[in-house]
Amino acid sequence: MKSATDLHIVEYLKHLEDKRKALDEFLNNPSRDTLKKVFESFWSFEAIVNKDMFLNRVLKKRVKPASIAQRLKYLIDESKPLEERLTVKIHGFGTRAKTEVLNTVHPDRYPILNKRTLYVLSKVFNVSKEYTIKEYVEFTKMCEVLAEGFSYIREDYERLISREIPKYAFLDFMLNSLYERIKTKAV
Repeated sequence: MKSATDLHIVEYLKHLEDKRKALDEFLNNPSRDTLKKVFESFWSFEAIVNKDMFLNRVLKKRVKPASIAQRLKYLIDESKPLEERLTVKIHGFGTRAKTEVLNTVHPDRYPILNKRTLYVLSKVFNVSKEYTIKEYVEFTKMCEVLAEGFSYIREDYERLISREIPKYAFLDFMLNSLYERIKTKAV
């Protein structure tokens, strides 16, 4: 699996679709194998080399895949307040993974809160590198402003590829690109 910055925007969007398919498959048929596909497709789990060992740890304490699926369904259920949904404990899914799930299902409503995004925002806008679940709503408001700022570039990309690009998917793509540029210059 490549990182977001290695991908052209079309490939990035294809990966977003693949993540959605893996998540939908797990939610509709919760099993060890379909959960592993989620772990393999989401960037939040990229650093975990041995997915089987991670799965064993997640499922060790009598946690069933169906229980994880039920909690993920609750997370993406927009009839509940966001703050309430984010506080639900989902084995194997920390804050960053939860925001990636939200972004995968609703890429026009929820930005991804990850270390790359926070690194760029801390360098460019001098904001904290640490955000808690409670601060995610504030983070989302800041990303709304950024997404609006990138809207002209996003529209150019949309014309170029003849396809609509969800605003927070594009923001994630741009912030990952900026991350690579900043890290390259820092070396």
